[in-house]
Amino acid sequence: RQEFSNASGYSRQLTSNTVSVGGNAVVLILQLSSSDANGLKSLPPLFTDRAYAFISIAASAIRDIANNSVATIPASAALQATNFTRDTVAPQLSSFLVDMNAGMLVFNFTKPIEPSLIDASQIFAQATDTGATFTVPLTGSYSTSPSGASVALYLSQATLNFIKANQTLFVSRATSFISFSSSAFRDYVGNTATAITSPALQAAIFVNDHTAPRITGFDLDLQQGQLTLSTSTVINPLLTQATAIALQQSSTSAVASLFYLTSATILTNVANVY
Repeated sequence: RQEFSNASGYSRQLTSNTVSVGGNAVVLILQLSSSDANGLKSLPPLFTDRAYAFISIAASAIRDIANNSVATIPASAALQATNFTRDTVAPQLSSFLVDMNAGMLVFNFTKPIEPSLIDASQIFAQATDTGATFTVPLTGSYSTSPSGASVALYLSQATLNFIKANQTLFVSRATSFISFSSSAFRDYVGNTATAITSPALQAAIFVNDHTAPRITGFDLDLQQGQLTLSTSTVINPLLTQATAIALQQSSTSAVASLFYLTSATILTNVANVY
């Protein structure tokens, strides 16, 4: 069992690796698994500099030809790295998915991403892969997977409504593309991501919006003769049926006392209507 640690007390125990043996059998080279490599990269300041690069080893980690166990290196007296090569590899976006039902996008990178360094103003949703026929900056909140290599963007309600109202963007996988500048994403040591410009990257998975809209409140102005309904999402005024709306004097009024609208003109100068 090998455990990496740093002077600040952060540590990471290796889970698996590939071992190569030098010709004189006194050099072991361990090729870290992707999960361990990403785990180390998502625990700054661990292994961000030689000053933060230490190793501790259990007796069972290594044995010699005579089956003698290696001398233990405890975490309380860890061994510092002799040489250290800083990670300078740019993160690359390998795929992303669009979930319009949950109002989120998930970006899958080749290495861990630092959420606090994401610049949403440099991330754009597009309806086509070339030419900005429609482009909107993506804003919202972020979270990362345990490995740090997947980033979930929860779209703000304003951004989500803006996209839904467009009707040409993110309505299917064929209209779901992403582009961004190199400064949009960075890893934990500040390496900028490889930019995606033209052509933009198409979503690998698309989930359509199948959540029923909710009426969250209403205002009635009898002087103006206007009924204003507040909704949870963007609605289609062309599919509105006023005759299916009833007014009543209490929350438990009998069906016989309901007042059903017979007709109405739909006004579209509100945020949740396109």
